[in-house]
Amino acid sequence: MLENLSIVHIVEQKWKENKMSYRTYVNNKQVFGNNEYYQEWEEFITSKGIEIDEDGCYEGEIDDVMGMFEVVDKITRRLINERHQQVVNKEKDFMGNPYIELTDLSNSMWLDDEHSILMFNERMVSNAYCFLPYQVYLAVEDIIEETRCTDPKWVFHTYKLKDGKKISVSGG
Repeated sequence: MLENLSIVHIVEQKWKENKMSYRTYVNNKQVFGNNEYYQEWEEFITSKGIEIDEDGCYEGEIDDVMGMFEVVDKITRRLINERHQQVVNKEKDFMGNPYIELTDLSNSMWLDDEHSILMFNERMVSNAYCFLPYQVYLAVEDIIEETRCTDPKWVFHTYKLKDGKKISVSGG
């Protein structure tokens, strides 16, 4: 029944059936929230030759640190755009709270009189999709080294794995 579904649908179906918690790990550190899975990540993992079984589980090693950072950046940018639309549409989360835009520093970001700043801080941390790239960086920081590329318009950082190192990835 599940063989023709993507991992996203498998995770949703398994969670409904078993109330299990699906987790994604990089170097044994959980990088996505419980039951969070992204199509972009699935495509990246499978492009590196890692097979995902019928239960959505996988385990393997990758050596493309910049490719990993690029896909995480792509996921983060998509999530930011989706959250922006939720704010524009005045949608509410499953608890009935209005979505807030964590990347907006205008007055629309600040809470109304009914919500304390402590609630805002808690929600910012618990909905920390904007910190996803940093979480992934922390998972691999001890096995990568920075290289710096500079041109007249941009200064950006690239990374490579230290000699003999691989990135462990798993999900299930």
